[in-house]
Amino acid sequence: MKKNIREKILAFYSAFNYCGSFILQLPDEDIELIAFEDYCWGNFMDKPIEELFELKVINEDIVKKVKRIRILSEHIFSPDNQIEFSAEYVKTSKEWKEIFNLADKIKSYLENSNRVRQALKEEEKIEQYVLEIYIIFND
Repeated sequence: MKKNIREKILAFYSAFNYCGSFILQLPDEDIELIAFEDYCWGNFMDKPIEELFELKVINEDIVKKVKRIRILSEHIFSPDNQIEFSAEYVKTSKEWKEIFNLADKIKSYLENSNRVRQALKEEEKIEQYVLEIYIIFND
């Protein structure tokens, strides 16, 4: 798999390590940090999504789910939307519930994708190689 394709797949996949219903189990300050500061909304822009679709990494259903997450997040973060940026809002908001539901479905799809598993394996091999080189040069 080409490096730039692998990187696109991994960037998209890693976005779902920061979005999903699992974050509701975290302490409030972590929920706020992830929801309002850390979450990588850039992975939901049209160009990366179209590229992954063209590469057949994701299907049309996943594209629709991603676009729905983007619409919901744009609504949440709109300057016109007078909300309190709090963990309580994340826990009770219908928009966040829908985002988490969609994100859980997307992550499940990605975890079952051969292309994503291949990219993760290649990345693991690269990390292992880098670690071995580091050990050799630091002994």
